[in-house]
Amino acid sequence: MKDIISRILKYRTPIIISTVVITSALVSIIIIVNLPSGGGPYEGTYQKPPQFDITDIPINVTNDMIYEDMSSLFFSNDGYLYLVFRAYDGNNNEIYITNNTSGNWSQPINITSNSVEDSYPSLIQADHGNFYLAYFSYGDFGYLLFLKNNSLGYWGDGIEIAYWGTGYGCSLIQAENRDLYIAYSADDGGDDDISVINNTIGDWGIPIQITSDSYQNRNPSLVQTNDGVLYIAFESLRSDTDIYLINNSGGYWNDIIMITNSSGYQGDSSMVRDSDDILYILYEGDTNVDNEIFLINSSLPAWENPFNITADSFNDYEVSLVYVSDNHLYMSYRSYDGEDWEIFVRRVM
Repeated sequence: MKDIISRILKYRTPIIISTVVITSALVSIIIIVNLPSGGGPYEGTYQKPPQFDITDIPINVTNDMIYEDMSSLFFSNDGYLYLVFRAYDGNNNEIYITNNTSGNWSQPINITSNSVEDSYPSLIQADHGNFYLAYFSYGDFGYLLFLKNNSLGYWGDGIEIAYWGTGYGCSLIQAENRDLYIAYSADDGGDDDISVINNTIGDWGIPIQITSDSYQNRNPSLVQTNDGVLYIAFESLRSDTDIYLINNSGGYWNDIIMITNSSGYQGDSSMVRDSDDILYILYEGDTNVDNEIFLINSSLPAWENPFNITADSFNDYEVSLVYVSDNHLYMSYRSYDGEDWEIFVRRVM
């Protein structure tokens, strides 16, 4: 297996200004670092990496629904794409699901159907076949992180996992040991930080706070590689908003690495790994003309040459990336169809 960490460090040697480790009953590890730069600025000419081969036309999945956003794409155990997203039902923002099991995208179904605002869905299918959905639900006192599944043949009530004043993205995976892990962004009392929670002992334990600094850290994307290491990509607002990466190699959360370093906004990332443990990060970036969707990966040279996937005249937002077993990547994103904003799905490579 390719050593991701060594590939990154060979081309991105972290310069740590300060490191603080704090432990308590509630917070296991907190690391504060200043970081090196990542990929080059957008002012310049990009060469298309040879592994990126866009052949498919974007498909409008949500055609004519009301205010669709925050999509999450997943490839099921039996080889189909499933998509969850947020849309307005006439009263509140709810979470909807659709799939392409029939060859076409199905009519979206509301799977939250409640009287509060739901957002930031993340969908997986566990190895026993049940689907699980993590999402934030806004109540009277703030944001609640919920988990629900379809184990009874329908989507039951959500289980409250954690409570926070704000919620800015979550990412759900099933780890090699079959435990469920959720990385999420929430207000720690001063700003938004990234935490991880899992159900290792059969119940949801105490969250581990991964970042603790004076910046806004949001929209995490969680991946586990073949060696069991967890990686989290997230956006952080510092001098600009950029993409950062952290992992727990060695059993603890290591120093953060900056992946992008460009003027303007580079954020809202989604990360996957392929069968060779190469990490791919999809994100939206400001080109100084409009917002486009970019793809970058950890193969040598690590995190260089981001490729503009969309390259159109519209603003493209809110991405989700999924690895398909036949060595293809698919993405979902929000864009303008000439009349209103819709969710599109397309093959990336």
